[in-house]
Amino acid sequence: MNKKLRRTGLLLLTLPLAACTMAPDYQRPPLPVAPLYPPHEAKAAAVHGEAPDWQDFYRDERQRRLIALALDNNRDLRLAALNAERLQAQYRVRRAELLPTINAGIEQSRIRPETTEDLATYGVTVTEYELDLFGRVHSLKDAALADYFSSVATRQAAQISLIASVATADLTLRADDQQLQLARDTLQAQQKTTALAQQRVNEGLDSETTYHQHAVALQDAATNVAQLERQQAQDLHTLLFLVGVPQLPADLPAGAGAQFAGINTLPAVPVGLPADLLTRRPDIIAAEQKLIGANANIGAARAAFFPRIALTGSYGQASSNLSDLFNHSTLGWSFSPKLTLPLFDFGANSANLEAAKTERKMAVAEYEKTIQTAFREVADALSAETTWRNELAAARAKAQALGRSAELAEQRYRDGSDNMLEQLNARSTWLDAQQAWVQANLHQQLNLISLYKSLGGGWDKQAVPAQILPPTQG
Repeated sequence: MNKKLRRTGLLLLTLPLAACTMAPDYQRPPLPVAPLYPPHEAKAAAVHGEAPDWQDFYRDERQRRLIALALDNNRDLRLAALNAERLQAQYRVRRAELLPTINAGIEQSRIRPETTEDLATYGVTVTEYELDLFGRVHSLKDAALADYFSSVATRQAAQISLIASVATADLTLRADDQQLQLARDTLQAQQKTTALAQQRVNEGLDSETTYHQHAVALQDAATNVAQLERQQAQDLHTLLFLVGVPQLPADLPAGAGAQFAGINTLPAVPVGLPADLLTRRPDIIAAEQKLIGANANIGAARAAFFPRIALTGSYGQASSNLSDLFNHSTLGWSFSPKLTLPLFDFGANSANLEAAKTERKMAVAEYEKTIQTAFREVADALSAETTWRNELAAARAKAQALGRSAELAEQRYRDGSDNMLEQLNARSTWLDAQQAWVQANLHQQLNLISLYKSLGGGWDKQAVPAQILPPTQG
């Protein structure tokens, strides 16, 4: 009898392993974008390869320190990691539902008033264990696993965004410092120019109209300094928020030179083809895992139309005499299968299935939208790369030419062939050109960061389960 019972138990335990799933076969949707980036970027797109690690891309020691601090302290990244841990625990709960829950217990009770009798029991029980004949529990487990994988990829996407945001904030703050210094130099030069214009009016050498023009320019310069001081403070607050610290470390390396000399070493990023984004961008991976989960939920909704079989059983001994509790003559067992067959649910199961199918369609649309967004971000950064490079070269050439003009004006003033007003005007124009140079340099560097981010640079593939990485497109 006991052998037969054990054989039956083993047979029942194997049933879930052979359970089928009613989820539709998963097929990855086709790419909703062109197979190549815009034609003028075809040459760049032909270069394949992975984006370098962020430690290799950001070669400036200051930025490396700031990024490392942010990865340790940023609260948004911490929340994303905790959400992944939560969904991993929920997946383990779903996975455990595939196996029976076995409980052991021992109990002693006294029955009154008809008789005074002690009853002692011990044994093991299996409660409401569902035989997953139609794959409902399997589908729910698969959906929970996909949710967990999606959260892992989302955490990596948050890391990419954080790294790019920290680098952007740091570069912007450095540009603020340079812009502010140039603005203060401009203000000082404009103060001298305005004072000189006032002197010339007093001496009858110039009109009041000319003086008021310089006075307006002086107020514009003062306003520019105030605006840059405010912007500098706000950009510092942004950087501190991203890094997650109340103040920057005292031993933080200083920024690169006046023209971002250390940042200009940002390496080129292999662009590849749009299909490469499927494995390079964790936000696309996360969207696909959401789609896989929605696909699995259809299987669970379909299985709800079929019978559910749950088993409850116990095996143990009971005796009114504690000393006889372990006597084989007191051995007993129970077995209670329960069959639930949906008959009339007033359309609830059909509605659930329709909702699951709709959610899958929504997941497909979200997946395609994520790919389209990634394609646009890469295409925008590629298109801007050449134009920003050209604009930077023009701004540099203009600043250098005006710098030479300012030197000549200074020399003419010292020789007495030009007045101080001409010299101050030349210097003010040169300072304005330098500000434009700094701004163009900043935009060119930020575009490189944007390209690196849009190509999926900055996350750690070793930190994610290998199952979530789609196969490389041929």
